[in-house]
Amino acid sequence: MADIDRIVEWLTDRARRSVHSAQLESRVPGDVHRSASGTCYRIESHAPVRIALPAADEAISAVLSELRLLYGIGRTSAERLTEDGYGTIGDLLSHPRWSAAAQSLLEYWGDPPDLRRVYTTMSYWLPASHPLFLTLPGLAPLTRICFFDLETLGLYGSPIFLAGLGRPTSAGEIAITQYFARGMEEELGLLEAIRDELSDCLFLITYNGKAFDWTTTRARLAFYSLPSPPDPLLSLIHISEPTRLLSISYAVFCLKK
Repeated sequence: MADIDRIVEWLTDRARRSVHSAQLESRVPGDVHRSASGTCYRIESHAPVRIALPAADEAISAVLSELRLLYGIGRTSAERLTEDGYGTIGDLLSHPRWSAAAQSLLEYWGDPPDLRRVYTTMSYWLPASHPLFLTLPGLAPLTRICFFDLETLGLYGSPIFLAGLGRPTSAGEIAITQYFARGMEEELGLLEAIRDELSDCLFLITYNGKAFDWTTTRARLAFYSLPSPPDPLLSLIHISEPTRLLSISYAVFCLKK
């Protein structure tokens, strides 16, 4: 942790005072990324990591087993229905009282279930800390899951000087891309780079991202009158431990069974 903090402190200091490109490139190999409105420094790497996400069928089974996702069914009712042999929402299709509600919900979700619709239902009836949310990455394509972290020059709304993104690959790795503003004039190029990266992201995994990283990204894009990418489902995993995610090269947080 101390080594990470020292490197982040070095990067912060260089961002405030601007960095000579040759000095940075000698310490951290990378290249210059060019976007429509500017440039920033890009650092790419791969880390061999075993990402043990739930399988799609496991995720669907877990969701269907939560009877409280139907309007009118609380904890006591769910326990009673389970005791009577109605273990899933699908089982309720034959129930004299709940069949219509179960049919309506399953049609709304679709077949296979649409992740955003399932998430909307779960968010309405379950607390954000419910462990069922941890199964939902299994419903997202691997390429549309993204780990995300920012380093800024202050609290909410402050300029961003470093953004780290990590994507699982089918080869059992995480592809890490970091965008670094060598001076404040490069923040615009950095923002465009991460906006493009997040445009196809469906499932965003962060530490404190709902309260800070995502809202800060949107605020800084608005500062430059740039549109934000579509909202990902970043509240699905809101890591509560003080884990630093992708704040420097080769620093990776991963899910493990």
